[in-house]
Amino acid sequence: MLEIRCPACGAINRIPPARAGQPARCGRCKAPLATATAPVAVTDATFDAIVREAGTPVLLDCWAEWCA
Repeated sequence: MLEIRCPACGAINRIPPARAGQPARCGRCKAPLATATAPVAVTDATFDAIVREAGTPVLLDCWAEWCA
């Protein structure tokens, strides 16, 4: 199962792998979920909720605009 955090309410939604990339809505607030396997921007404010509380392994790519 894919676990996707709702950007609107923060609820964790479980999506079957077969539905990855298809449109989905949050079970709690009905907001659209990003089910594509595209990168998600993580900030200092969202790091704990997105990375530390993830139920699956997370690949984190750290970069800075000033670093070539």
